[in-house]
Amino acid sequence: MKIENSDGISANMSSLSGYVTTTYEELVQTFGPPTYECNDLRDKIQTEWCLRLDGVVCTIYNWKTEGTPMGRYDWHIGGYGRGEVELVERAIAEHRQS
Repeated sequence: MKIENSDGISANMSSLSGYVTTTYEELVQTFGPPTYECNDLRDKIQTEWCLRLDGVVCTIYNWKTEGTPMGRYDWHIGGYGRGEVELVERAIAEHRQS
């Protein structure tokens, strides 16, 4: 699977597509460091990955948690309804097998 993690990937007008239950550490191991991090606990999102997985744009982010979840959490997956949830799940599964 080709994984691109970049703040240059536009996810403008994307929306929630589903969830993946995992940890912050596993996301970093699978996708690299977050594309966006914010320490303001009043913001709706503190941590986000903007990704292109096999050419499909998707985001992974926390939502209204007042901080970045470090333990198991249902991370939000955003995109344009082009199979992003399945691609995120597949990337994590492939990482677990490596």
